[in-house]
Amino acid sequence: MPFVTCHARNRFLCPPPENARGFTLIELMIVVAIIGLLAAIAYPSYRDQVIRSNRTEARALLLDAAARQERFFSSNNSYAATLVDLRFTPAADGSVRSENNLYSLTLQAPNPNAPAGAGAGAGGRVNSFLLTATPLADRGQTEDRRCNAFSLDEQGVRRITGTAADPDDCWGR
Repeated sequence: MPFVTCHARNRFLCPPPENARGFTLIELMIVVAIIGLLAAIAYPSYRDQVIRSNRTEARALLLDAAARQERFFSSNNSYAATLVDLRFTPAADGSVRSENNLYSLTLQAPNPNAPAGAGAGAGGRVNSFLLTATPLADRGQTEDRRCNAFSLDEQGVRRITGTAADPDDCWGR
């Protein structure tokens, strides 16, 4: 085996010194580029999944309010006209919010979408309602362009505002 001497011009043929450790700048930059690429792919997918999972809060809030309306109706033969009648505790600003403060709940009684004559009954009875859960502006859920606001009425009709063509895509099946 021929003996190779180390020269400054040919340092790649030289064996590393005994105490040489670490990474080269090129190796470090390759690792940083790979991490950046993975983050660029993973973060939007993660954010989309968080937004989709937060929709359950709106659905739970609406279903709870609708169940309270039905209990109120069975006792009073009329739907409640306000959320306070349903024993919701309003926040400091007067709005009723979901558990994690992602959505605000509103009640329209009678339902403005109800057929003519079906909204209000004799003696001031309320025969219909429309509950709407709207995302709060400072919580990030407003980024959900597909399923923005959720609505539920006395007949169980589910509606959404957003770009989704089918409300079942937002409400789940």
